[in-house]
Amino acid sequence: MLGEREAAACVSVRDRLRGDILEFTGRAQLLQQATDLVHPTAAGMAMTSAFAGVAGVGKTTLAVHLSHRILARGGDRTVLFANLRGFDPAGPPADPFAVLESFLRLLGVSGETILKT
Repeated sequence: MLGEREAAACVSVRDRLRGDILEFTGRAQLLQQATDLVHPTAAGMAMTSAFAGVAGVGKTTLAVHLSHRILARGGDRTVLFANLRGFDPAGPPADPFAVLESFLRLLGVSGETILKT
């Protein structure tokens, strides 16, 4: 049990997206609906999106592809990416607190500040 908790706390976050797939097929209607929902945000505002569904249906691939489309529109955008390992036979799902802490550190928040809040 302890080993699985430690494995869940090991996360990898990045300030860029993983590569897009060149031949994205299917889900054209869903992709267009999601694209239409995205509006330019005011300075200092954040936009968050989420996809739900059973494991292995392509939620991450859809989210990454959509994100590449949004970034291609231009503008000043901060990107935070983490694989939550929801469907990964090699290890347990990522601990959400570890992901959040890693995102905050990537954004320059000190460990001392994170521990205080």
